[in-house]
Amino acid sequence: MKRTVLIFSVLLFSKQLSAQISKDSLLSLIAADVCVNLSDKPHSTEKELELQMTQAFLPLVSKYSESISKYYDLENETDSRGYRQLGIDVGMKMMSSCPVFMKNMMQHVAEEKENEKTPDISKPKRSYLSGTLLKIIPGEFTYLSIKTEAGQMQKIWWLEYFEGSDKLTPELYNKPVTIEYIEKEMYNATLKDYIKIKIATGVKQ
Repeated sequence: MKRTVLIFSVLLFSKQLSAQISKDSLLSLIAADVCVNLSDKPHSTEKELELQMTQAFLPLVSKYSESISKYYDLENETDSRGYRQLGIDVGMKMMSSCPVFMKNMMQHVAEEKENEKTPDISKPKRSYLSGTLLKIIPGEFTYLSIKTEAGQMQKIWWLEYFEGSDKLTPELYNKPVTIEYIEKEMYNATLKDYIKIKIATGVKQ
């Protein structure tokens, strides 16, 4: 009898713990699980990557269904926005935590450009974003975390050298900066679609 009560208590505690997972922690768990799957299976084509992403992602929707339902509406069969937003959020999380995912996205974009029949000779439009530099998140693909005057959190990727990049040090944390950037479309295998990301091309303090 005591053994049964103990098992029931453990299961109940586990269920409560699962329900208390924050949105960011939930996305990190899903992204980590998908990333392990991709890392363990070499792939070379877009279709193979899509298949691996789908095979890894779908079981996790069931595994974390209780926590997912707190933040995303997946019950409405006539509206796929819940699944789409979940896919976007997981994809963005993987861009900062899963190098193999980012490498494949970059490779896919490079291949698309090489295969274009009519090369685009126009220069990408440069824009500016001003705000407070909160942190520089290091990694194989580094990005800047910036809070705008309106209170919005923005992520700008630092993928290559640009003039003034030497100014970006921890000494600038919590200080105002203006970042010059361009937008590029990156392929998201979860959505089987392209999403826009900001890539830093300059900095002004």
